[in-house]
Amino acid sequence: MPMGPVKSSIAALGSGLLLLVFAIGLAQGEETLSVPTYRKLQRAQEMLDGQQAGTAIEALRGLAAEVAERPYEYAYVMQYLAHAQTLLEQPEAALRTLATALERTDLPPHLALDLRFFQARLLLSEERYEEALAALDAWFAQDPDPLAEAFYYRGMAQYQTGRYAAAQASLERALALADKPERRWREVLLAAYVQGGALKKADGLLTTLISETPAELLLWRKLASVQLERGDRAAALATLRLAQHLHRLETTDLDAIASMYATLGMPDKGARLLEAWTAAGLLKPTPERRRYLGELWLLARERERAKQAFTRLAADTGAGELDQLAGKLCMEDGQWLDAAASLTRALERGNLDDEPRTRLMLGVALLKSGEVPGARAAFEQAARAPAMKASAEYWMALANAAAGAPGQPH
Repeated sequence: MPMGPVKSSIAALGSGLLLLVFAIGLAQGEETLSVPTYRKLQRAQEMLDGQQAGTAIEALRGLAAEVAERPYEYAYVMQYLAHAQTLLEQPEAALRTLATALERTDLPPHLALDLRFFQARLLLSEERYEEALAALDAWFAQDPDPLAEAFYYRGMAQYQTGRYAAAQASLERALALADKPERRWREVLLAAYVQGGALKKADGLLTTLISETPAELLLWRKLASVQLERGDRAAALATLRLAQHLHRLETTDLDAIASMYATLGMPDKGARLLEAWTAAGLLKPTPERRRYLGELWLLARERERAKQAFTRLAADTGAGELDQLAGKLCMEDGQWLDAAASLTRALERGNLDDEPRTRLMLGVALLKSGEVPGARAAFEQAARAPAMKASAEYWMALANAAAGAPGQPH
């Protein structure tokens, strides 16, 4: 899960905050920065703006030493130093600065909380999730009224450390508290639902997101994926079919639709869609897809279409196994001449996983179609393989009997 927004929000601190804190303190009569400290911080900010980073950092370190005996100013200067280090992409230095400040026990409580929260966000941005979660837990223990953003960051840390149920609770709380929550908050919650197995909640959240931005195809895919994981293939299929009315789906989506029809007991529908989409140029007639088309027709008990699909693919690719498969289907249907033709082609193409068995099948097909000499020749070749010897000899005896030759079974 990207942490860019965390880091960018940290870097957004600067001279505006400096002026705001100073002005609020004066207006409310509360402790605030002294005028000399304020001016030195302002000068450090000017150095940062003027690309004098090294000078600014050294100035801030010196200022922190100057105000070390004044806890309020020390806390604020250390926070400002950590901000500057973060802005200059020195996160480890910033974390050391924050840790040093937090070692003190005399800091004003609200500034100590600010430092702890800054530390937690920076740890999150550096993907040090266990440490970030520990910092956030310490922060929550001291803040009586956490804001929505705090629950979001804790939920993020919990999600990244595999605490999915806790992350769901934190993120749900964040969304409940926020007037206008950022979209990424719901995206992290969605991930926590999915990873934590709360698929019904994930389904509901995705449905809401889709209703808000139906043009985002990725959301439709996620919803279909969640529905599949829930075991609701019909809902997943309906989701993708609805998405198809709004988007030009990719080939993986179309293949998934055809497959879902098959798993829902409608392989003929899947096969017809594959044919239609291929004819329309939406799908490429790859060998894999054409083979799957034949398998769909076979599942649909459209055996003639399945045979045709396998035979045509074999002719185009030279894959003998497909002729072998077509021959097997013909034998099961008692189409002996067609079976013999397919099996002969399979042997001619070669590269078969089990050539002896194919020769045995050819012999049977030839024998059944009255081609006894050819059948005997096929059985002789099949018998050379030890695994086929017994079966080949049995069928050879039948072929000899059919030819009136010696060696028929008694």
